[in-house]
Amino acid sequence: MTLTTLAMHLLGQRLSLRQERVMGSLAHAGHSDLIVSLATVFRFTLWAELVGSAGLFFLFLKLGDSLPDALWRGVFTSISAFCNAGFALQTDSLVGYAHEPLVLHMVGFLIMAGGLAPATCLMIPHWIGGKRIPIAAKLALITTAAFLILGWIGILVFEWDGVLSDFGFVDKLHHAWFQSVTLRTAGFNSVDISPISHPTYLLMLILMFVGGSPGGTAGGSKPPLWRCWRWRFGRISCTGARLWFTTGGSPPERFIVRSPS
Repeated sequence: MTLTTLAMHLLGQRLSLRQERVMGSLAHAGHSDLIVSLATVFRFTLWAELVGSAGLFFLFLKLGDSLPDALWRGVFTSISAFCNAGFALQTDSLVGYAHEPLVLHMVGFLIMAGGLAPATCLMIPHWIGGKRIPIAAKLALITTAAFLILGWIGILVFEWDGVLSDFGFVDKLHHAWFQSVTLRTAGFNSVDISPISHPTYLLMLILMFVGGSPGGTAGGSKPPLWRCWRWRFGRISCTGARLWFTTGGSPPERFIVRSPS
């Protein structure tokens, strides 16, 4: 969508008002700076995949791949991870790199960057610096962190003596975190998941159903939707046909009503 919009702009074509609203909501931008924001999103995507490709290239080269194989594997894995595609050039996904945490965390970083959406990632420095950011970006960051931690702890608890039993303490932390990250709908795996327990299966199904953030490359029903529904059912009081928020800091009513779409 970003590439199409930028191409239309370069060709002198204009978006419809509805298309501009959709793209503006994904890029957290207004009408006047939409093209600039989309160009920034494009540059972020390009740089993220280039940095990921370079990092993975050197790691694969260090692990014994030839120069062409390391380059091809690095570029392919970087793009696949950022796009949350989950395709790997190895038949066992990333199980062969089970004792290479740098590979796992580089892939995990790319999965999170793509799943969060470039526009949301670009808001992180502003948020850390205490500046106000759009509520959609704030919801995406908070709910994403919550689901990642939930998955990490859940996998550790359910699989400590299961599929993680052959690993040391630190490796267990690495693998549980990576499996939680990849459940954003990326589809990689660093351990054999065929013998996992039933509670882990249920947790994985829930996290895959939730998926990634709006505007990102991951699928699923999107974490901010669940946060909005929590506000809908837990923090909104009703008298007759009128709704109002009982506590501060909640998103606008129109944002909640539109969130399922």
